[in-house]
Amino acid sequence: MDQMLVDIHLGQSLRQGVMGFCYDCGKACFRRGKYIRSCTRFKCRCSISDIK
Repeated sequence: MDQMLVDIHLGQSLRQGVMGFCYDCGKACFRRGKYIRSCTRFKCRCSISDIK
């Protein structure tokens, strides 16, 4: 089940940079009660499993 991922598309901001984008990615996953799965090339993915 961990192979199934949920894409969260956040607005890209070149001024923000990758670190800022991944920080926002983590916050977006946390708000949905999910773990951050990956954050690469301005693509944010949260896990399917909920935070326990």
